[in-house]
Amino acid sequence: MTDFGQPVVAVTFIFFENNALFKIVSVVDASCQPVEYKNATRGGQRDALENWDTLEVTTGTGVYYLRFGYSTGAVSVGTSKQ
Repeated sequence: MTDFGQPVVAVTFIFFENNALFKIVSVVDASCQPVEYKNATRGGQRDALENWDTLEVTTGTGVYYLRFGYSTGAVSVGTSKQ
């Protein structure tokens, strides 16, 4: 993910189509250092997102939201910044 053309966050995930589940493998900043993140939609387990859940990622440059979704054969990730 970039912010005004500058890399800020990279997320690695595995998608399970049968149950539309997103398993977060890693979240790192532009320096490839791990950063804090959580499931902003449900709380609890931060590494498993159900369809259309939002991941909240905190870096030195701000708080970012990534909404993971699956519909009609396509995965999408919407992003925003606080």
